[in-house]
Amino acid sequence: MKSFVKGILFTGVLTMATSGVMFAQTGNSWSEQLYQAKFGRPSPLVEARLQAAQANTAYREETTNQLAVPTNNWYEGWYRAKFGRPSPEEEVHLKAQAR
Repeated sequence: MKSFVKGILFTGVLTMATSGVMFAQTGNSWSEQLYQAKFGRPSPLVEARLQAAQANTAYREETTNQLAVPTNNWYEGWYRAKFGRPSPEEEVHLKAQAR
């Protein structure tokens, strides 16, 4: 091959590599999204990153003393449909909220 063609090919490869690096996804990769979907909370790496960012802020949000409510409540709907009342776990949750 002539040096002219080699130069063009080299420039094309260099351009593709540069654009790939520029447009690469920097955060929230597919593994972090999978962890979030499976466990309902951020991965330990993301949690550490969020805590570090929160520790470095001058204003911090107040945390509330609310009990955690599960995001997937299909069991509760099924239990109510079958037995006509809340599940035992939901009854405990409702009693704790009433206090």
